Amino acid sequence: AQPAQPTPVGAAEADDTADLVKAISRSGSRSEALGGPFLYTLVLLVATVLGWRSPAAAVAICQMAVGDGVADIVGRRYGSVKWPFSPSKSVAGSAAFVASAFSASLGLISLFHAFGFTALTAAAA
Repeated sequence: AQPAQPTPVGAAEADDTADLVKAISRSGSRSEALGGPFLYTLVLLVATVLGWRSPAAAVAICQMAVGDGVADIVGRRYGSVKWPFSPSKSVAGSAAFVASAFSASLGLISLFHAFGFTALTAAAA
């Protein structure tokens, strides 16, 4: 048996980068990974840093996390009707985003109210 050849410097990092790009993009392309997933991360970072302990920032993060996740699942399973202006997006996925994001945000704000973090009255506005 021949001895194992040493791995060239940087080859392992290139493999790790390629695996990461495949994991966070639908097509496996670097340009796609720098689009949606990168913007998603930036919004999460800004909402966390600038909106720390803010109900608005918590709702924004909640809507992205829950809405986007449910939209992907529903859109892939039931998304046969596509939007004419965005053929990669489905009507079912978009409807699932709106319904799940709204429900999760309402639940989160209700939880905030129950623990006294925010008031849900017209007088408080």
